[in-house]
Amino acid sequence: MKTFRLPVQVCFGTNALDILKSFQSPFIVADPFFAESPLMQKITQHYTEYTIFKDFTPDPTLSSIANGITKFSEKNYQSILAVGGGSAIDTAKAILLFSIKSGKCKKLPFVVIPTTSGTGSEVTAFSVVTDTETKTKHPLISEDILPHTAILDTEFVKTVPKKIAADTGADVLCHALESYVSTNATPFSDALAEKAIQMVFSFLPKSIHEDLYAKEMVHYASTMAGLAFNLSNLGLCHAMAHNIGARLHLPHGRTNAILLPHIVRFNAGTLHYADTPSQTALKYAHISKLLGNSGTPSLLVKKLINDIERLFQMIDLPKNFHSAGVEKQQFEAESEAICAAALKDGCLSTNPIQPTKQQVEELLKGAF
Repeated sequence: MKTFRLPVQVCFGTNALDILKSFQSPFIVADPFFAESPLMQKITQHYTEYTIFKDFTPDPTLSSIANGITKFSEKNYQSILAVGGGSAIDTAKAILLFSIKSGKCKKLPFVVIPTTSGTGSEVTAFSVVTDTETKTKHPLISEDILPHTAILDTEFVKTVPKKIAADTGADVLCHALESYVSTNATPFSDALAEKAIQMVFSFLPKSIHEDLYAKEMVHYASTMAGLAFNLSNLGLCHAMAHNIGARLHLPHGRTNAILLPHIVRFNAGTLHYADTPSQTALKYAHISKLLGNSGTPSLLVKKLINDIERLFQMIDLPKNFHSAGVEKQQFEAESEAICAAALKDGCLSTNPIQPTKQQVEELLKGAF
């Protein structure tokens, strides 16, 4: 049996922040930069009692999360609020989850205000934490960390630097495409993924160049893609990207952008005009048609890959790991560990093709 459920309340548009009045005495996990921003006043003005926790690392580590749990345990908070990009949201989720599991608190109302357009974490039951000793990223999956409310306010993303907007926008496309061909995909998740993909191709380049309407549309697309993959899970691209990020320290969205064309080609299989296309190839072909392409399934998949590469080129993302600044010696030294960890990553379970270690190694090498 499969189910379709959208338990997160999404507030957007004019006066979306007014919903904050419904949540009292929050423990606020905020990006350090944003915590000092004038926009923070727009949040804290709703409260007489609150605490801001900002002492965590960009890729949240177990030690910084432990510090957050200690701070969180000092008072009896009535809600938890995450404000920021993926790191802030993942940190808040991990603090909440480990506090619940250890009996330090019960599940609290959890509100998320994303300040980047990419992770979709404001509507998912997923978080990612980094173990610095083993150089691995661990996905956390629990209904306990599914936010109660997500607030989408374009004012919070209008000053995001171009490089970050490009990285996070690429992540939106990867979320949507991986959800779309996931073995757990349904017509409900597909509808969200399709719309998110179309919006990314239509608006991402404009959003990089200060078009506020385009920024708003990409912000919404990010949430749609998050809803999609929360229903269907992800795939090989994220399984590899998690572990590349942990060992090579590249931004997550940039890593996905480098891998995505290779993963689409791999998942579609070897296509010739005489072959019977796989269901995955046909789904990619359908997306290609939605983007305005025509032709046989084989040609449509090739055009989709070209469209992805062209989109990333338009927003100045590197085409491979070498051009992203990764040294060949470091890449080769970490490759075996990256591939081994990717094969154990939870995202891999719903990829349409289960790769061998050799295939993962070839994909990684091909992306250098």
